[in-house]
Amino acid sequence: MNTIADQYYFKAKGLYPYNLEEILENLRYALSYDDEHIGANALMAQVYTDDLVDYDQAEEYYQRAMAADPTNVEVCLEYTRLLIIKKAFDKAERLIDHIKGFKAVDLARLYYYEG
Repeated sequence: MNTIADQYYFKAKGLYPYNLEEILENLRYALSYDDEHIGANALMAQVYTDDLVDYDQAEEYYQRAMAADPTNVEVCLEYTRLLIIKKAFDKAERLIDHIKGFKAVDLARLYYYEG
């Protein structure tokens, strides 16, 4: 069963990347209902990384998503990409080592980030 937070998250995901204002509004609503919502935190982090170019804020949202589920492969991979952008290579290496233990990880993408 979908929660209210899920409904707002799905609206935001469906709008991404076309309507930034509505995306942010829906994500804020989703996070107001569930501040640990993995998808909403990850999408908010992606918006802050790719669209708003506020890497510190993006990192905060990735950390929230990771706190809720440290084994979410997609969140870990995207957080690694952000760490590389921020030139936080030590953190990125530790996260890559963490991801290597997961099943069903996109190894090509992981090794690309590792390189």
